[in-house]
Amino acid sequence: MNQDTDVVVIGSGIGGLCCAGLLAKYGLNVIVCESHSVAGGAAHSFSRQGYTFDSGPSLFSGMSTRPSTNPLAHVLDALDETVDWLTYDGWGCAMPEGQFFAAVGNESFIEILTKLRNKQAVQEWQRLQTVMLPFGRAATSLPPIALRNDWQVAFSAGKYFWKMLRDLPQLTMLTQPFSNILEAEVSDPFILN
Repeated sequence: MNQDTDVVVIGSGIGGLCCAGLLAKYGLNVIVCESHSVAGGAAHSFSRQGYTFDSGPSLFSGMSTRPSTNPLAHVLDALDETVDWLTYDGWGCAMPEGQFFAAVGNESFIEILTKLRNKQAVQEWQRLQTVMLPFGRAATSLPPIALRNDWQVAFSAGKYFWKMLRDLPQLTMLTQPFSNILEAEVSDPFILN
């Protein structure tokens, strides 16, 4: 290759492609190198005998609606890229406790907990949800797309300053293991798992 470049990104997985796309958006000349025959890392698919298979995760939450808390959605929005998403309404589960269909949404999971466990498990789950609300708010108080590596970060991240200040106590706890919160709130083994 006889071309000038500012940045070489090794790997064309989601992280590499997001990085390269954002760098290119900000005017840098970027080359992406990939050793596999298909770009996309775990996000690509392959076909065999007329069937198509995912090579990695196929469930990405928060991608079909905007605004979204999903960092990948932020990158796609920044790049003005659109993707057609199929919205899951649920999925089949096979666990030691039983086989069941888990519909998307809290009410369905409450019904499953009631059938598989007991009222105490339901109460623990609801208490955990209440405890997690401020952590969820804190985790999304600064969208990843607001972070930059130049002086303009003051403008892109600065508008979220009050949200981050409001959530400062929870922000410090977000760097701790989730098990610390679980152990304080949950004893039911199904929920813990």
